[in-house]
Amino acid sequence: MSINNNQIFDNIINLLYDLTKEDLDVFLGGGDNTSSESSMNLEKSKELYNLQKLLTLLLVNLATTLIYGLIYYITRGNDNFNELDNNSTLMDCLYFSFSKTSMVINCDISAKSGMGKLLVMTQQILILSEIVAIFML
Repeated sequence: MSINNNQIFDNIINLLYDLTKEDLDVFLGGGDNTSSESSMNLEKSKELYNLQKLLTLLLVNLATTLIYGLIYYITRGNDNFNELDNNSTLMDCLYFSFSKTSMVINCDISAKSGMGKLLVMTQQILILSEIVAIFML
């Protein structure tokens, strides 16, 4: 049985939607629960809400990395990067983007021009803001 990426993404989105929909009443104090049940439900709701925020941040991080991989692919032939030229594949650009996302320093591809350096800096600013957002959960 083969599952494509769209099905996986749809399942994740549906799961996040169901978590939000089911626990919104409890989170807002609705329902006929006793006070001990309400506090347990409130704690569960907070945990689910934090999990939802974390999954959302991870999806945003993945989307950001893929978008920057495409941007690097579009700008690869303009002498913006060392080792990325018109012969470079999309996989090479995604490799560079993922290495910058993971903050790997020893990547064989590097920014060369001002434009390339600006692109890498904006990607790393987004990555750092996502890390800060994770710690603020």
